[in-house]
Amino acid sequence: MITTFLIITISMALGAMAGLYFSKRLTKRANYFDSLMELLNLFMSEMKFKKTTTKQVLAEFQDRGKTPLNININEYIDCNDFSSLKLSKGILTDSERNEVKKFFLSLGTSDSHTQIFELENFRERFSQMQNQAQEKRKKYGSMSIKLGFLAGLAVGIIFI
Repeated sequence: MITTFLIITISMALGAMAGLYFSKRLTKRANYFDSLMELLNLFMSEMKFKKTTTKQVLAEFQDRGKTPLNININEYIDCNDFSSLKLSKGILTDSERNEVKKFFLSLGTSDSHTQIFELENFRERFSQMQNQAQEKRKKYGSMSIKLGFLAGLAVGIIFI
């Protein structure tokens, strides 16, 4: 009797943990695109008014706090040859990673008017990605924990 209860409890806990992991991943993804939009808006305001260098803007953004985007920013800053820039995939799909890479490679490559136009185009694309990530988090975030718990319960019952 105790082993049965223990098996069910452990399997429910493991299922809930798997659901929690998936939920945290969706939240981290949404936070990534939120911070990317913040960086984009910061670049646009800097280009319009202050005209500071790219590395200064990135350093200012990193000083604001830890975000999931900081890993990719560090990869960009540490890269000496931008033609061989490699961004870690992390929580992004391949197409999203390529868009972020294009964004980083476009920084500081043209005059301010052209740069602002490019940044506005990236804002539209990243806004769509941000909305999709937030919708996915709302739709599947809390449900994944519940489904993980129920799947763990089902597995526990099957093992009995």
